[in-house]
Amino acid sequence: MTSTRMSTLILVALLTIVASPSWAALTFCDTFGSDNTCIGTIIPPPGTETAGHVLAVINANLRPGWLPLTQLVDLVDDDSTNSGFSGTWQSSQTVNFVVAKSSLEFKVFEFMDGATTGMWDTVGINNPTNNSQQQLSHLSFWAFASEDPPTAVPLPAASLLFGSGLLGLSGFATRKGRPTN
Repeated sequence: MTSTRMSTLILVALLTIVASPSWAALTFCDTFGSDNTCIGTIIPPPGTETAGHVLAVINANLRPGWLPLTQLVDLVDDDSTNSGFSGTWQSSQTVNFVVAKSSLEFKVFEFMDGATTGMWDTVGINNPTNNSQQQLSHLSFWAFASEDPPTAVPLPAASLLFGSGLLGLSGFATRKGRPTN
């Protein structure tokens, strides 16, 4: 690889990192198991957690193309233990994401196949002045909209389309490289 190409790649990578919104960054954390995985702690802009911030993080970093999400408002924390630092929840409806809000930060827990019960904690959400763990402010529950399921991309068709494009480009390059009479 030439030094010009390498410099271009490094420049593009740096511009991509700088252009990314800082509040969309995830700090990965421990997991509770395969059914209840904490996918990260998010530090949004100053203020409180909003639906826009949650949707942006989920769609930009985790599951693009799954809009719209529906916020479920009839779910409540079932059992708060450990003085508000961790607990469990249950629901009669299937949940895909649980957002634990505390201080100016929030954690997003993902349930790939959906869940009706789970655990939450505020580990990793610390007070900026004394670095102590913060108690739970509230939980938000999110589910994928049933009328807008994700669509699978058929791999054979995508491979065929990509391959035909490569063949066309190689044929064009071969014709362009031949000397004319």
